[in-house]
Amino acid sequence: MSEEDDLVMYKTSYYPSNIATRLTSNQDDEEQSDEIQSGSRTKAVITDTNTNEEGITFYHIKVEPSLKKSYVIEKRYNDFLNLHNELIKSNPELEQVPFPAKSYLYKNAPETIKERIDAFNGYLEHILSDEKLSLIPEVVKFINPHWF
Repeated sequence: MSEEDDLVMYKTSYYPSNIATRLTSNQDDEEQSDEIQSGSRTKAVITDTNTNEEGITFYHIKVEPSLKKSYVIEKRYNDFLNLHNELIKSNPELEQVPFPAKSYLYKNAPETIKERIDAFNGYLEHILSDEKLSLIPEVVKFINPHWF
């Protein structure tokens, strides 16, 4: 194995498991999504949230690719909503999958956040357990820390 092979292996298999990833640069790293695109079973679950001073709640999603180390990404309600709206265009059956309504008055209430966590976890489970849905580029980009 050459040094270059070692570098690629390290690069594609290392994800910090305790850091919420928020990218600030556009990295075109197709190797990171190889496993997702190959149809391997990836799991994702919301493990925590935080609300910033503007009142925006971020959901920390632990993504567990079956053959790689887990990593954490941050998404807000609008990220989930945008994904949902994109997926419905080509998969109208997803309108039947529970999705939390937008709330302006109580969006940061603990009950609202808990309801959203439960609904988003169910939604992620649904799309990632379906081979066809899990390979849609919008889904791959949503759960891949190097695409946004």
